[in-house]
Amino acid sequence: MVRAARRKLDFIYVGAPKSGSSWLFKALRQHPGAYILPSKSSGHYDTDEPCPAEKHQALLDQADEGKLVGEIAHNAYLYPDTASRLRKAFPDVRVIVCLREPGDFAISTLKWWTTHTDRFGRDIAEMTHEPHFRKLMDYSGRLEPFYAVFPSGQIKVVFFDELARDPRGFYREVCTFLGLDSAFEPQTLTEQINRTRPPRFPLFTRGIYALGDIGRALGLATLVEWGKHVRLVDRILYADKASDTPPEMSAAAARERVAARRGLSKLERLIGRPVPSAWQQA
Repeated sequence: MVRAARRKLDFIYVGAPKSGSSWLFKALRQHPGAYILPSKSSGHYDTDEPCPAEKHQALLDQADEGKLVGEIAHNAYLYPDTASRLRKAFPDVRVIVCLREPGDFAISTLKWWTTHTDRFGRDIAEMTHEPHFRKLMDYSGRLEPFYAVFPSGQIKVVFFDELARDPRGFYREVCTFLGLDSAFEPQTLTEQINRTRPPRFPLFTRGIYALGDIGRALGLATLVEWGKHVRLVDRILYADKASDTPPEMSAAAARERVAARRGLSKLERLIGRPVPSAWQQA
């Protein structure tokens, strides 16, 4: 019996979180030329304790023949060894990164944590000093390992600002980079995915989020991801209106903007393109 050829990972989204990864996950899954791993987190590249390589390979081998195989792992760039492990396993893989204006990114992250968990602190001050938050805000530091081991032509940095302004153009640019038909348009092209809203019942929402973490640990990441996109679940967990930004969160975001401006030239040299002009003015 001839064994089927093992599939390779053709592309991967490595970061940042809260910067369009859920939108991209949903949009690319609809593309007829792509097979996206069914969970946003396979547990292989977005952790410092990767799942066994054979387990990850088994996920890749489920892909339909003739399709490009991709993975959305929005925390992958937080782990220093990810780039070298990825390069060793799949030297030709294309790497996608989407960055968000630092102040907006800080607000979105802090709102998400405030709604779902106290793992990273009980108030805004604690959260902004938490090492995980500091890593998230260090775009250059997260990307340097990738540029150290991959040719720059295999890394595509796009901006959340571009997605918000022109989702069609953003999608076409990503598809062109990946080698997918850029004429295809997903049904969810103009949808807002996974937007931050206040919880209807805070303790209940946090409990469901904690159960999701347990489910991922038990190998049920695909089921957890499916549940996140069920409209009824969404309506039970979250209010319809967008959440307000408390003054202390706005002040924290302003500080992050000022701090980020000092490193923008370094980031631009690293990625080989300018950041949106609004980043300088925000």
